[in-house]
Amino acid sequence: MDGKAGCEIIVAPNIMKSRKLRWLGMFVLDTILAVFGTATIEGALYRAIPAHTISAILWKEWCLDITCAALIGFLMYRTWESTSTKWIWVLPALWLGLGVLVRIPRHLAGTLYEDSAFDYFLAQFSGSDCKSGSRSPGCQNFFVFSIPFVRAVFYSIGGFISSRVYKQGPSTETLAEAPASAEREGTGNA
Repeated sequence: MDGKAGCEIIVAPNIMKSRKLRWLGMFVLDTILAVFGTATIEGALYRAIPAHTISAILWKEWCLDITCAALIGFLMYRTWESTSTKWIWVLPALWLGLGVLVRIPRHLAGTLYEDSAFDYFLAQFSGSDCKSGSRSPGCQNFFVFSIPFVRAVFYSIGGFISSRVYKQGPSTETLAEAPASAEREGTGNA
């Protein structure tokens, strides 16, 4: 017998509920941090990097969003070690999908297929339509739908990288119990 017979881990239903509730709370907090925390840090850095053309503003937006979101995701996973950090891209992806589903069919119904749905998608959600002005529908779609998605994706990537860099090792309880269990099994070095 290997000494493990009859050893079952029983988790009370209340503990499982509290774990799920904690995960859900961290998911909401991570989503808020990814979208609005990135915007806050980006706003503090925005004036330090001058941009005078629409193209430069878009490059600055993309670069700051990607960098700030990944850094915040990396640090938040390291701080809280919550697996929800790696999954917060889901809600913004659904939000972007909703924006695409509402706008693409309307475009296809009103055109004679002079440009493809993919070209229209790029114009509406990549920021390239901002050259027509900040009030153009494509520019507004970029800031309302695409930016939250980009921030969430790179926040999740930062959390994923952090989970790989800082893998959780054995807890201190396990380390303290290891010599005692080794002596009980007769493999101690005493």
